This record gives sequence, structure tokens and C-alpha cells, in this order.
Amino acid sequence: MISLRFALPLVVVIATMIPLIISHLILLPRQEQRTDLMAQETLRHEITRLQESVEILVRDTGPEQVRTAFGAVGTLEGLQSALLVDDTGTIVAASALELIGQPWRNGLSSPLVERIESMAPRRGLVLQPLENHTLLGYAPICGWSPDSMREDRCGFLVLHITYRLAWEQATLFYHEQLFAFAAASGVGALLLFAILHFGLTMRLGYLNSVITRFQAGNLWVRPSLSGNDEVAQLSAELSDMLDTVAENDANLRKVIRVIEQSPSAVTIVDAEGRIEYANHAALARYGALSVEVGRQAPLFDYAADDDRVQQALSRALAMGDDWDGELQRRVDKNGEPVWDRVTVHPLRDERGLITNFIISETDVTEFKRASAARTNLERQLRHVQKMETLGRLAGGVAHDFNNILTPISGYAQMVLDSTDPEDKNHRRLERILNGVRRARDLVGQLLVVSRKGEQDLIPVDLAGPVREAVDLMRASATADLRVEFYADPGLWPVLADPSRIHQVVMNLCTNAGQAIGQRSGLISVALENMIHDASNDPPDWQGGAGVSSGAAVLSSGRYVRLTIEDNGPGMSPDIAERIFEPFFTTKKAEGGSGMGLSIVDGIVSQLGGRITVYSEPGLGTAFRIYLPAADTGISSSDPDVTPAPTSPPSLPVGQGECLLLVDDEPENLAALGEYLTNCGYRVKAIADPLIALETVKAAPNDFDLLITDFAMPGLQGDQLALAVKTWRPTMPVVMISGFSSKVTRWNREVFGVDAFVPKPIELPLLRQTLYDLLHPPTAS
Repeated sequence: MISLRFALPLVVVIATMIPLIISHLILLPRQEQRTDLMAQETLRHEITRLQESVEILVRDTGPEQVRTAFGAVGTLEGLQSALLVDDTGTIVAASALELIGQPWRNGLSSPLVERIESMAPRRGLVLQPLENHTLLGYAPICGWSPDSMREDRCGFLVLHITYRLAWEQATLFYHEQLFAFAAASGVGALLLFAILHFGLTMRLGYLNSVITRFQAGNLWVRPSLSGNDEVAQLSAELSDMLDTVAENDANLRKVIRVIEQSPSAVTIVDAEGRIEYANHAALARYGALSVEVGRQAPLFDYAADDDRVQQALSRALAMGDDWDGELQRRVDKNGEPVWDRVTVHPLRDERGLITNFIISETDVTEFKRASAARTNLERQLRHVQKMETLGRLAGGVAHDFNNILTPISGYAQMVLDSTDPEDKNHRRLERILNGVRRARDLVGQLLVVSRKGEQDLIPVDLAGPVREAVDLMRASATADLRVEFYADPGLWPVLADPSRIHQVVMNLCTNAGQAIGQRSGLISVALENMIHDASNDPPDWQGGAGVSSGAAVLSSGRYVRLTIEDNGPGMSPDIAERIFEPFFTTKKAEGGSGMGLSIVDGIVSQLGGRITVYSEPGLGTAFRIYLPAADTGISSSDPDVTPAPTSPPSLPVGQGECLLLVDDEPENLAALGEYLTNCGYRVKAIADPLIALETVKAAPNDFDLLITDFAMPGLQGDQLALAVKTWRPTMPVVMISGFSSKVTRWNREVFGVDAFVPKPIELPLLRQTLYDLLHPPTAS
């Protein structure tokens, strides 16, 4: 479209030229016509006057008077020629005297002759326009003779005039008027152009430049025209409109930034599901080709994999309702599912008709994983709390039970020692002591479950005790049950008790064999080195019915993984969550005690490890135990472990040494005091450790050895041992306790304890220990 600055002058010029052109096209022909009419009227008047005068002269006078009167015609303006012809065709008078007396045809040009001959038959005045603004007038002249009054005996008068000069003067006058009008119009046009240019065009151009700068991104530019005219009002309204547009643009840009920078993938589709817009997150997630404008939105592709979701989504889209749900979009590079929280919202126009749908997809994979991990941790916490509660109960029962068993074992041993082996009561007493030992083993299991049992840990190559347990399992397995074993070469050592590792493997393999039953089956046992990353916890998660116990979170580092897997019937999730609870069993009919897995759990926890179980009904069960690798090499023995005595031919006897016996339980004090007295020792039995300490302070050299319980009111056994060592550094100290977890190798070394004997006390072991401490071998 042409600019106003060019259109306005053009309009002014056209508006000026149109009247001039109209004037020229209409007025000029009228002026020419008027000039023609005036010339004809003049000729008519002159020829009529001349006709009348000539006819009178012809009748009343002679030819000389006629010529004289005819000569006055020469004063006629624009006369070209004049002829007076008598009835004989002879020129009587003429404007050119040399023509007088000649035939009239000889005095005129052929065109005029032809014109006059065409007029001759007429008997009236005839005027005929000729070219070049000339007129030819013809009038008959009669009365030349008495007999010439007849119509066929008349002469004629011809006047040939030109009015070109008059026409040129009239045209010149017209052009002068036209020029004056044009000049006036031009001045008016210039004034109008100036008024419109400075009052309208320039101001509208200024407003247009403001709009152009605003469109170019200068959102703060505003027009500033003063005045009360329409353009000033337009400027004020434009300023208000630009304020509104700038505010809306700022809000729109903010919305666009929110959408573009949103971590959610946002796409806008039409009613057919074709993409019209996709934000940066959608482009990054699906790629430019997948979210190209006009393509089907990816949501509808992966929603089709789930019939339930597809039906719900289609129903919501058809009804124009919102839809919200979770969809599995794909799997990541590790094969883990990737989940999206999807919201579909219809967009409606002012009539309420749906024009588009906005789809928002938020990756909730990490949230779901964190939620699952939190649920797992909560389950572990509940399990740990339950185990701690049961452990405290088991530990308390074990401690009290050991104290109860100690006098029973002591008195039974004393009676047994004084009974003839052939006596039937001797066999009965042995059975009583065997019952005490079984009770002691049960107490030991309770202490393991409570994580309070004592383990003497040494660097162990797990392949040894595990292979021994596997070989034992193979020997007792049915023919249809295969037990396979694999160990990584160069296994890292683990701080453990080999007997406890053997117990763990036997318990798990026995459970696996019992689960397989009489069917053919496979038990796989494997040992592997592994490096664990604490960010991936629990390690090797496989899904199914899974539960873990032990360390809440394994720290990053080196571990040895023991895997025991079977292809038995598996477990349901509710059973898998309870398998580590003490006394929980699914084999009550077979006489299961429910302690096997609890003991395994306790042993693994004491070693600072973790046990996980994954099971699915019909597919089998896999136990994985993670034990931290030791930083030291493997050693074959531990100097702090008191070896169990072999059955010697005879037990040593005391030589009257004085023993200080301290225990807050009167039954234990009485039984042990009597037994040790029978063994040849002098015994000072004291129930209060504070009194015992004062006794030592008063006479430190009166005692050869201190036997003290650990858990006593007022002063614990380790504190008593430390105080006694202060007064008598060389006095041997033997610690006895029914709560062995309290007596560690560390506090034995720190507090000067030379030997530890757990309750219920094996009296021959105690007897041998005392003798070895009081009579150490001499160096050769």
C-alpha cells in the first residue's frame, strides 16, 4: 500500500487536475461552439443586410451604384471573398475587382464552386461552415430585369469569411482563464498539502514510527503529541493501548518462559492429537522429529500400550474432561522403567468449543524410586525396631537364663564328680549336664538373634568354611537335589568367625533343601568379590518379593558377596517380610523352631554386613549376603581365644591358692565357691564388688587370682578388674558373664582381663583355665 506521505500529494494533485481537465473537456468545446455561433450570426446579419440593399439598388439604380454599395462589404472582418452574380452568371461586383465581368466559376476555387452549386437550387439564405474556421454564406438576388423576377432568373450573393482570429482570441482568453484557475488551484493545493502534511501526515508518520519501534522490541517507546485535535487524541489512545500491549506482552513472555523453562514436557495438540507446539523439555525428551508440528503426540503412542489407560484417556478426551495419570513411557539404558505423570487439559474458545489440548508430562521416575526406597527403608526400620525389641527381650532372657543354669550346672558337675561311673545316677547326671549344654546352646542362639553374642573375628577366606558346609549339604542331600558351588579366585579376606559362617551356610542350604522337598532341584552357592557404590542401595535390586536386613545402608567399599539361590517354590511378599523374625516359621508341622534365619540375620549383622532376599512364587528364592572385606591378611589363630580343652586323662587340682570370687548372684556364688573349694583352692566369695575392692586394697597380696562377674550393681566387673590391677598388677583376672557381648576383646585388653569364661560355666573349662593362669609354662 502506498505511503500516506506519497498518497496525500498525489490526491491533492489529482483533486486539482480533475477540475482543470473537466473544464478543458467541457468548457473549451462550448467556447468553440459559442464562437462558431457568433460568427454565423454575424455573417447572417451582414448577408441579409447586403441582400436587401443590393436588391433595392438593382431594381432602382444601375450597376455603378450597386458596385459602390457592394464595396462596403470589404470592411467586413475576416472577409475572404465576396461575389455578386447577376442572373446571367456574370460577376457584377466582387471584393477582388479583377473578377468583375467574369463568369463566377472563374473567380472561385473548385471547392467553393462545388459548395455554391450545391446551394444554388435553394431560394433562401444558406450558411455553411467550412474547414479552418471559415463560413460560406449564400443569398439569392432577384430583380435584375422585369422578367428576371422569376425564380430561375435570379442572381446570387456569396460571402466567404474566416473567423479564425476571433476563435484564437476566444481560445486565448479561455486559456488565460484556465491558467488563472490552475494557478489559483495550485496555490490552494499547496496550502492544502502544507496543512495536511504538517497537521496530519507528519504526525501520523510519527505515530507510525512509534508503532514500528514498538514492534521492533522497544516496548517502552510512547507517542507524545500535544493538542486537542483528533490526531492528539489518537496519540493518547495509542499510548494507552501500547501500555496495555506491553503489559500483556510482559505477562505473555513470562508465561512463555515458564512453559519453555519448565522441566515438564509441554505440548499443545489440536482436537485430532496433532502437535502444534512443543516446549524445550519436550524437544529434549523426544527429539525434534518426534514432536514436529503436525505429527501425532508421543503420548498417544505409548498410552496405547496400556488398554486401561488408553480407554480412560480416550473417554476423557471425548467428554472434554481433564485427565491425570501415570504412564510408563519407556525404559532407560539400564532397563529400568521410566514413569511420567501426565495431565491432559482441554482448551476452549469463547464459545466453549474445544480447540486444543495441552499435555503436560513430568518425569516422576526418581520420585517413584525415592518413594520405593523410602518405603523399603521404612520397612527395614520397622524390621530393625522389631528385631531390636525381640533382641532386647532375647538378650535379657539369655542373661537371666545363664545365671539360672550356672548353679544347676555347677551342682550337677560336683555330684557327677563324686559319683561312681558305674552308678546309674552317674548316667542321669550326665543327661542333666547334656540338657544344660543344650540350654546353653539355645541361649547362645538367642544372643546371636539379639546381636549381642560374642564372636572372635579373624581374617577368613570364606571359601574354606563355605565349601565345608556345601560338602556336608551334598552328603545329606537326596539324589534329585544338586548343590553347586563357585568361588571367585583371589577372594578378599573377611573378618568373621569360621564356625558362624559355616552355620549361616548350613542354615540357608537346609532351608532351601526343605523348600524344594522331594522334587528335583538346584541350590547354587557362589562367592564373589564386588565393589559397592553407596548410591546404589540396596545392591543388585531385582524386584519381586524383596526384603533386606542388617546394615541400614552399606557404605561404599569392597565386599565379598555370598549368594545362595534355589529354584524352589518361592515366597509371597508377606512371608518374605517376616522370615527374619525370631520364632516365625512356615514349617510348624515339621517341627521348625523359627530360629534359623533369625540366627543368620544376627550373625550377618554382627559382622557389619547385610542380607537381602528376593523371591517370587514359583520361581525360587535368592539370599545374598554382603560382608565387608578385611584390610589385613588371613591369620590362622587368635591369641585371645581361650581354646576348648580336650578331654584330659585327669583335671588339674589346685595347690591351696586363694581365689577372690565376686558375683552378685548368691546361687552362682555358692555353687562356684563350693566347686572350687573341692578342686583344692581356698575361696573368698563376696557378693558386693565394692566390698571386694576394699578387701583387695586392704590386703592385695592375700589373693592369687580374681574371678569376677561382669554385670553387677555398684561396680562392673571390668572396672573392678582395672582397680585390682592398679593395686596388684600381676594378679590374674578371669571374667565370667552371661552377657558375652559386653565383654569384648578390646575391653578385656584395656581393663586387664586375662581370660573370659561365658555362663553357664563349663566347670572343667574354668578349672583348666585357672590352673593355666596360676601355673604358666616356664620358658626353656
